[in-house]
Amino acid sequence: MKKGKTLRTLMVILLSAVASPVFAQTLDDGIKDLYYEKYQTAKSDLQKVIAATPNNDAAYYYLGLADQALGDNDAARADFAKGLRVNPNSALNIVGTGRMDIVNGQYDSAKIQFQQAMNVSEDRDFDVGRAILEASATSPKADNMYALDQMKSIKDNKKNRKKDYSAADYDAMGDAYLATPNGGGNAANQYLNAINADSKYAEAYNKLGLLYQSAHVDSLALPNWQTAISSDPNYVPAYYNLFWYYRFRNLDQAQQYLDKYTALTDDKVDAQAYQVDILFSKKEYQQAIDKANQIMPSLNKQTQTRLYKLMAVSENAMGDSLDAQKNMDTYFQRQDPSKLSIPFDYITYSEILSKLKEDSLANLYVQKAVNSDTSSDLGYLRSLADQLRKEENFQGAALYYKKIITMAGPQASIYDYFWYGLSDMYAGKLDSAIAVFQTMAQKYPEAKDQQVAYYYLAISQAQEDTGYTGTAVPAYTKYISLISPTDSSKTGQLTKAYFYIATVDMKKGDNDGASTYADKLIGIDPHNALAQNIYANLAINAVHENKRDLAETYVRKLLAIDPNNETATKIQGYYKSLDEYNQRHAKPTQKSSGG
Repeated sequence: MKKGKTLRTLMVILLSAVASPVFAQTLDDGIKDLYYEKYQTAKSDLQKVIAATPNNDAAYYYLGLADQALGDNDAARADFAKGLRVNPNSALNIVGTGRMDIVNGQYDSAKIQFQQAMNVSEDRDFDVGRAILEASATSPKADNMYALDQMKSIKDNKKNRKKDYSAADYDAMGDAYLATPNGGGNAANQYLNAINADSKYAEAYNKLGLLYQSAHVDSLALPNWQTAISSDPNYVPAYYNLFWYYRFRNLDQAQQYLDKYTALTDDKVDAQAYQVDILFSKKEYQQAIDKANQIMPSLNKQTQTRLYKLMAVSENAMGDSLDAQKNMDTYFQRQDPSKLSIPFDYITYSEILSKLKEDSLANLYVQKAVNSDTSSDLGYLRSLADQLRKEENFQGAALYYKKIITMAGPQASIYDYFWYGLSDMYAGKLDSAIAVFQTMAQKYPEAKDQQVAYYYLAISQAQEDTGYTGTAVPAYTKYISLISPTDSSKTGQLTKAYFYIATVDMKKGDNDGASTYADKLIGIDPHNALAQNIYANLAINAVHENKRDLAETYVRKLLAIDPNNETATKIQGYYKSLDEYNQRHAKPTQKSSGG
């Protein structure tokens, strides 16, 4: 009996010795899959670990991370609870419980859980400290400085003094700093420390790239993502970021990175959604809509929500404003307000509403976009305003240029004023455009700067002056005084100025003034059609006023421009007929009689 028990005990020991490395490696595989953001694979691997070793409390913790990453907080909460049932003193699952408290906005409760985990692990477990950092970093409202202090206390523990932080530890500290106010610099330093600890640690390069991207320094973001994949060709997230970067710059390169991302990610169905982005970027809008509808049923809710917006933007580009509004409404209903792409979403919706003639609501959403944009980066704001202008969303562009000028103060450039005024002008806000160009003319007194301001001031005023009362004459006159009349590059501008002033003079009955500016038009172009129009009207007016000599003067000018001018020919015919009539009906001259 004793011998049988000994054999069974030995068998258990032998099996454990064989099984443990296999299952430990599987657990490591699950953890590595989390690192690569292959969450479905991680979940599958960790479930296998639990099936083989049901008392493996660490596996439950990492399974909870996978479930949360997949968007299932209820499953994650249950995973952590199961881990605690297996081992009530499982420090990692106690942290997991605190992680769920953060999801629920219970930040004080989360700290209590974290402190309990530190106590259970005797303030010496780096894995626990890293878990607290990662949990706290999920929200800027969590006490991330507390989490950083706990990691420091673990390092200062007398039993850890000879140990160094790992790359993963530095990475987690970087995430925690990033969640604190103005913590970007400290976060970058920690990511660099991670790279110094392990030059192949791709996640740190990837996060540095994201940090630089958020600061709109793409020149530094790009090389970090490229280094991430060169240091670890299997690092999935960097391929995604490179795809997204090139999507707006080089579609061929974007497609190459998307293909690599699709090959490595474990969510092949969700990856298909990015093919919709490629089709949209190629302006193959109908194909993008068809593809989105095809894959929609098999996508997770978050990706479905994003595609509703992409469909709306595509439909808007195709002129289908009603369906665009419908899908944008669905997007707003489903999207977590904290995840809205502000200000893009508001600007997009305002464009759709404008096309549906819902102007007041459209204006409201444009204003929402500007108000919600908290960026203080003038370069970024200018690029956004420029993009809106290029997309002919002049109302949105004008609001951003106004914001830029307000923020920049004395540092605002002439171009900020110019594009602000021009955007207002094209948006039909002529009063605002006039005020902007007047300010621009006063603020930049040099002739080369003023000429631009006065020209567009005149253009804006002339658009308001549909009756040609002369409102724009002073601005046009000032513009003319600032340039050389022989400057061939100003031909188009001078043509508009001369024609407007001539028309105003003609309306006032100042024939000499109108004729003078018509002559200037001929000086620019001997066959100028606008000059012909002015001379023709002046000639007709002269006929009506019985000023034959003046009418014939204008006729000669018309014929000099165009020998076949119809108005001149008709007036000549009229006077010829009049002369013939007068000749036929003239009283005969009586001869005096001789005596």
